[in-house]
Amino acid sequence: MPEVRIAAEPRTEFGKGAARRTRRGGWVPAIVYGHGTDTRHITLPGHDLMMALKTPNVLIRIDGLAGGNQLTLPKAVQRNPIRGFIEHVDLIMVRRGEKVTVEVPVQVTGEVFSGGLLDQQMVQVAVEAEATNIPSAFEVDVEGMEIGAAVHAGELTLPAGVTLEVDPDALVLPKAVQRDPIRGSVEHVDLIMVRRGEKVTVDVQVQVTGEVFPGGLLDQQLVQVAVEAEATNIPGAFEVDVEGMEIGTAVQAGDLTLPAGVTLVTDPDALVLHVLAAPTAEQLEADLGEVPAAEEVPPSPEEAAAEAPAAPEAEAPAEQS
Repeated sequence: MPEVRIAAEPRTEFGKGAARRTRRGGWVPAIVYGHGTDTRHITLPGHDLMMALKTPNVLIRIDGLAGGNQLTLPKAVQRNPIRGFIEHVDLIMVRRGEKVTVEVPVQVTGEVFSGGLLDQQMVQVAVEAEATNIPSAFEVDVEGMEIGAAVHAGELTLPAGVTLEVDPDALVLPKAVQRDPIRGSVEHVDLIMVRRGEKVTVDVQVQVTGEVFPGGLLDQQLVQVAVEAEATNIPGAFEVDVEGMEIGTAVQAGDLTLPAGVTLVTDPDALVLHVLAAPTAEQLEADLGEVPAAEEVPPSPEEAAAEAPAAPEAEAPAEQS
């Protein structure tokens, strides 16, 4: 995987006001941590960072750090909930040859068999790979795939040195469901046989209740998590109560309360939800800027003539006696 070099500046000012000034100047606040070192606070050029993050799991070599440059991977990216620009990024230090666990996108190509509807359950899968040899994506060709076909995580083609970190039986592309193309009603479905006591891997919904602390904005990253459970004892949902949850609070998959006999398949560190600071009216105005006044269009010659005041009539010459 190619590296992207970005020159950093040390960050000496902190707080919301300082962060806003940094972003207005075209820079993004960031932190670099890992390998038992102290966390370093830096700022990165916003455009360079935005372009780098267009590549999943991009390797970013940070220049300008005390002690020399450092190879990093993006760990968490915080974006503005209204405009989507980058507000903050966490970078974790890595070394060549070091193994890391990352989420790799699943890209689907082709069209399924006529009358089938593709239902993609997983848009990314967790794998372990060398930090400098992370796959950019896993491609799944569904061209002509018939109703009833399915693709499991274990069927993905992994490059040498890459190992799967999710259940190999987890469905990436589940058995297709045939629906009426107009009304959307189910016309056909495939069912898999199970036995009592048999363990199955399923996706269970995450239901959120309550209201976060005033001034907070709830950002839910996962609407379902994968678990292994007995076929006859699958949880209906996992409830997360966010009542009064303060800004900065986060819930990870490992924080969910699982019933007895149910084990988590999703990465325990996967972010389920967190609370961001809701933008104030002043921030929104500053972000969006003033709406420019509409440009005046000069009137056409015909309109100008119609709007011009009428010329006074000339007096008739006096009659001579």
